[in-house]
Amino acid sequence: MPQYVVIGSHEPSQCPGANRVMGEVFKKLLEAAPRIAEQHGVRVVMGPVHLDPSHKFLVVLEAPTQDAVQDALLANRIGQVQAVELYRATPVPDLLAKTQGQEPLY
Repeated sequence: MPQYVVIGSHEPSQCPGANRVMGEVFKKLLEAAPRIAEQHGVRVVMGPVHLDPSHKFLVVLEAPTQDAVQDALLANRIGQVQAVELYRATPVPDLLAKTQGQEPLY
């Protein structure tokens, strides 16, 4: 099943560790995340982990489609409190196999 990487970031003033309101919001969102992910066919492979010392987190997910991940993120509302980046993760050997035989550009 395809894997996806989600990176979230926030301003220091909105850090859940420094901002009481944001701490409560993050707790609520994190508690709801597993149920919402399951509803969308999304499975957590790794994370969430904090990317020290930045104000960022990373999660690796498995899902049937990128739309399923995006729908889960929207339902969870994490994008309302974080800037969210979503990437499809392709193993390098798979990428090389797909591009094998292509003529180099340079």
